[in-house]
Amino acid sequence: MGAKGGCPMYQYADEKMLPTQHQQLIPGLPDDIGLECLLRVPFQFHFHLKFVCHRWHSLISHPSFLHQRRKSAHAELLLCLVQALPPSTLSSSNTCSRDEHNCSVTTLTEEGENTEAVEEYDEKRHNLLRASPPLYGLSVYNATKHAWQRIVMSNRARGEIQLKIPMFCHCVVLPSASKLLLIGGWDPDTLEAVHDVYILDFSSRQWRKGAPMLTARSFFACASVGHSTVYVAGGHDHHKNALPSAEVYDTVANEWRMLPPMGEERDECQGLYWPGDSSGGFLVVSGYGTESQGQFRSDAEYYDPNTESWSRVEAVWPFPNASPRAIATTISNSGHDWSLFVAGDQEAFVHEKSKKKDDGVNYEQTMVTLPHGFSTNQSSPCVNTVGLKNGRRMIYVTGSSSSPASECNAIDGSGRSGMYSLEMEESSSSSSEGSRSSSCKWERIYTPADFSGFAYSASCLYI
Repeated sequence: MGAKGGCPMYQYADEKMLPTQHQQLIPGLPDDIGLECLLRVPFQFHFHLKFVCHRWHSLISHPSFLHQRRKSAHAELLLCLVQALPPSTLSSSNTCSRDEHNCSVTTLTEEGENTEAVEEYDEKRHNLLRASPPLYGLSVYNATKHAWQRIVMSNRARGEIQLKIPMFCHCVVLPSASKLLLIGGWDPDTLEAVHDVYILDFSSRQWRKGAPMLTARSFFACASVGHSTVYVAGGHDHHKNALPSAEVYDTVANEWRMLPPMGEERDECQGLYWPGDSSGGFLVVSGYGTESQGQFRSDAEYYDPNTESWSRVEAVWPFPNASPRAIATTISNSGHDWSLFVAGDQEAFVHEKSKKKDDGVNYEQTMVTLPHGFSTNQSSPCVNTVGLKNGRRMIYVTGSSSSPASECNAIDGSGRSGMYSLEMEESSSSSSEGSRSSSCKWERIYTPADFSGFAYSASCLYI
């Protein structure tokens, strides 16, 4: 396709981004070739590219640029983790002392601040960051480039070198907008449940506070549904009372709205996007009531945005003593809607539900042997699915690692978290008992010691 025909990306762009006779994206190259070159630039350099010229700034800042990166298979997979900062991070004077080529610190300024002066890494600022570290931090693993980043939110107007993010807050992404939301959790100083919402824009490297939740809550269900809507439900309040309440956040209008309450109190429940018959809805899995702490329910409740009502779904979570945090959804080629992943001492249990058929709903189970060194004795695993790769499902699992320090590249061999990817082949064969074998491949993801803390919440996006 030549320059005369233009580039499909420009169909989404405004007039300022259109090719002109006097200004080319890259001098001497047709604009479609110049655009292809810019689409291939790694995401970590996009922020700096914006300051080359006004044309590049307009192009890279436009949402259609990231859309075209995804469409042309140049997007990078980012796994975002809200995780505890390990002792090595708190005591070390240099986050990247062991692997400077593989990890970095990126600062996001509050929306409205001058971003031209922001640097990728500043030793003086980083040492100040160490003086009063938060208990939890936001980490990003670039699965495409195999690199780790610590995301720091600063507020120079208030003199804050690093804004402390709430403990146990939920991170949820809006893929089409390339934004990440941090919602709820505990105040790191008072340990009280908070209403707070932080919106991080990876494209502009800025953050802002969103409208607060109507109810302060922690350990709740949370998921994005559609392009700009986030649902939360359950959890517990300041007094540790389990909540049946739910609310929805319109990120465009920056407004929260209360929903009808669920039929049950659900503390420590898990929220999922459920691909229903139309645009999909919000599924709240398991949890427990105030008077039955730690006894996880087997059912779930589904909220349908079209009818604005809840309905109960039976026999979803078959593990009364295990947290449903280890649950994730994916859509496979064979029509399976979702996967449940629970890790034991020796094997992982993948429970799948296929789409409705003439004879009802078909349930299947897959047993997968855990990799050496992976353990769930200290905490339940944090699971995230990223859909299909070459006809196979990719599941990322973060949990406790029992491997020795020499194997894990850790400062010590105790209490650190490890990340693994599980690649599972689609299979149509199953046994009469409803169980089926599956070809799978575990791969250990190198995790520097400073990124090995317990991961509470995880989400992913292509950018």
